[in-house]
Amino acid sequence: MNNVFNLFGYTVSFCVFKQWARTKGIKSFVAPDRHVLFIDVDNMSLHDLVERLKQLDKVYRFGDIFIFKTHEDNQHWHVFCPSIFSTKEIVEVITQFNLEYIPYGLKNQGWVLRILPKDDRRISKPLYTYFIPGISGRARSIGHLEFLRAYYYCFERTAKRWGDINSKVIIEEYSTPNSGWLKK
Repeated sequence: MNNVFNLFGYTVSFCVFKQWARTKGIKSFVAPDRHVLFIDVDNMSLHDLVERLKQLDKVYRFGDIFIFKTHEDNQHWHVFCPSIFSTKEIVEVITQFNLEYIPYGLKNQGWVLRILPKDDRRISKPLYTYFIPGISGRARSIGHLEFLRAYYYCFERTAKRWGDINSKVIIEEYSTPNSGWLKK
């Protein structure tokens, strides 16, 4: 972010530089043009997030949704839906929350949700917080469901059913802005 302003007749500019940290995350990819739904949501209460997801569910028929808290301020969340969507549908849904997240997924053949800490936050990994049950009729990714079960101990409605796809889960190491040093 560059800012330029006039101060006592002098042109002053300054920049805010972000530090980058390496971390690991789970990738949304299931098959070409098929992904599970990941959304990175900032600056929203849990109540507002749940209400918005319920509204969007009327259009997209998500199925089960798992919500994880990613910061102790209760305003940062990861949304994880193991139902399988086309890339077009994923982009349409993410557009409702976080436009910055879209280009990354399109460029890298899938979106990534962080599973390890990225800075000095007190939450060591995203914390499983809320479950929204749903019925979608969509196939689900067995690999992503098993990841939820093993890593986050999420057991709600994770039994295999007809139409589910056996998929491998990709864990990816990546760089992400480390904003821990910018605390208020």
